[in-house]
Amino acid sequence: MSVKDSTPTANIKSSSSSNTIVLKGQCMEGITVVTINNRTYRLPTQTIPESFLKEKTTEIFVEAPSKNSSFPEDQLKKPAPPDNNKTQEEYNTLELNIPQIYHKFIIGKGGSSLNAIQRETSTNIKCTRGANIIVIKGTSKSVELAKNRLQDIVKVSTPKLPPNYFLSLPIADPRVNEKINAFHSGIMSMSLSDIYRSTLIRPVRLHITLGTLRLYRQEEVEGAVRLLKDLSTEISDLIGTKPVLAKLSGLSVMEEEQTKAQTLYARVEEPEDQEVLKSLYEFLKEKFTKAGYYKNENRPMKLHVTLIKTSFSDKSRGGGNKSSSRNTFSALPILENFGQIDFGTCLIDKLHICQMGGSNEKEYRSIGSINLS
Repeated sequence: MSVKDSTPTANIKSSSSSNTIVLKGQCMEGITVVTINNRTYRLPTQTIPESFLKEKTTEIFVEAPSKNSSFPEDQLKKPAPPDNNKTQEEYNTLELNIPQIYHKFIIGKGGSSLNAIQRETSTNIKCTRGANIIVIKGTSKSVELAKNRLQDIVKVSTPKLPPNYFLSLPIADPRVNEKINAFHSGIMSMSLSDIYRSTLIRPVRLHITLGTLRLYRQEEVEGAVRLLKDLSTEISDLIGTKPVLAKLSGLSVMEEEQTKAQTLYARVEEPEDQEVLKSLYEFLKEKFTKAGYYKNENRPMKLHVTLIKTSFSDKSRGGGNKSSSRNTFSALPILENFGQIDFGTCLIDKLHICQMGGSNEKEYRSIGSINLS
């Protein structure tokens, strides 16, 4: 097909022969302008035999084919087959495992955040409903840019999430647990209208909390466990050779109004010659905060063992579905009858990282622990 030659050339002359081909050079990447008998064509450069291409030459006269010749068809190079490896390098697909709890921050209101990332990085990003996988498609460079953007969102969003793990000192002394069971039985015998059996914390779940953690990605879970084990020597030096003891004595509630309580707990005291638990709390807080796992509380540390918590409440004493909202109860009758109860002293011999939630009938799931004795 004949086209108008608008490509600027330098020192290019037409041959006096009517049977002449003039190569005028590339008009755009991959395309060469060719004049054949005063008619101009644009041809893919890769289809022109190398013998007809001379570097740094602006005027090339080549003897044109005769009518019986098959040139240029039989002499033009066939296009090279597509380089699949190159194609894959230029256009990639990357799958990121990002927990669903972060997807709302990535998508943004009405998809605003996700649309902006796609537009600014020239990528296509798909968040699959009900799955952790996010798929990014684009060139290698654009995919890397989008990945970094998503990871930045995850990093800045983590402090907005609730904790899902905690540092736990389990209460596993049989004598203490027996006294707590007797305390629970005493409460149930009072037939209080706002206390159900499901609100009573079972002995297998009794513990002292030394801080809460946000661990939503697998690398965070593994990092927190690795950190705990790496700190074992320093913790052993902090504790010393004496056994770690905790005395559970007296009851209190977390809330200011005892008539609208949600959590009732046993106070934890250390022997007069021991200050290990408070020191351990401060040490773990510093180390896990530095690692980015610890959720700092805007309240003073309060060593305690939770015995009643209404977040485990259900609508009937027979069990069943949990209440959709957290109830309150009046702690006055319990405090009047058991306020000064002494559950005894127990040995604390392990420190765990446990996952929140689960059934009140089963112990918390530990993802890692170290010995304290």
